Amino acid sequence: MENLVLKIKLTVLWLFLAVAYTAYTILDTARPNVAAGMTLGGVYEGWVVTEELLLFFTLFWLIPLIMAFLA
Repeated sequence: MENLVLKIKLTVLWLFLAVAYTAYTILDTARPNVAAGMTLGGVYEGWVVTEELLLFFTLFWLIPLIMAFLA
């Protein structure tokens, strides 16, 4: 029973991290001129938005979800 409680706590923490990443991304792109800079110039926080960068951010977001599933 104690092992199950630990697994549930770990799962909730991993899910909280994924939700926090999502909330940060939404709030960050809601700032003035951020969305326009990404669509018009392809620049986000000084980084050029490429397919590799989008893949990195996707994996950065998916890892907590995978860890929650494995926990």
